[in-house]
Amino acid sequence: MTTSSQIAMERILQMVNDLEDRMEASSNIPVPFVYHSEIKPPSGQGWNQDEFGDFDLSDDLVSLWGRSSGVVLFREINYGAFGIEICTPSEALGETYRVIKQQPSDFIKGDLIAGKFYADERLILVRCDKEASDFGQVIIVEPTDSRKNWPIAASSLSEFLLSYIESFGERFW
Repeated sequence: MTTSSQIAMERILQMVNDLEDRMEASSNIPVPFVYHSEIKPPSGQGWNQDEFGDFDLSDDLVSLWGRSSGVVLFREINYGAFGIEICTPSEALGETYRVIKQQPSDFIKGDLIAGKFYADERLILVRCDKEASDFGQVIIVEPTDSRKNWPIAASSLSEFLLSYIESFGERFW
């Protein structure tokens, strides 16, 4: 049986496939901005959900990683100063443990760093604690701010990705 998360993720991945590289030229820059989006192909070995131990992965993450190894949206390829990436499962775990080690007081059980922004050090956090009222929410980690100032970007990863695509990579939160 197909779940609503699977349907939403299929729609999002189709939208990413339909995105063509965009170019923006300006007289102020010598090389135009070129924005690229792609779906990373699934890992040949797949991924093991058991590696996530105490993380209760949202259906959106399971659906995305079941169809791909991540997504790149609106990456500016000449300057690298724009866009996001949803990481592979192993990158997400590695980044999560690295960041929590650096800033342990800002993170709580179920915080999973699922992606990053290319332009700065902001990170995309998905709440992965089924017992918490914010399960599945996407929060933007602002490294220079404390957790209480981190904005909630969406109630789910599929909502976040859809809004990000529809806004052509602009902040919508």
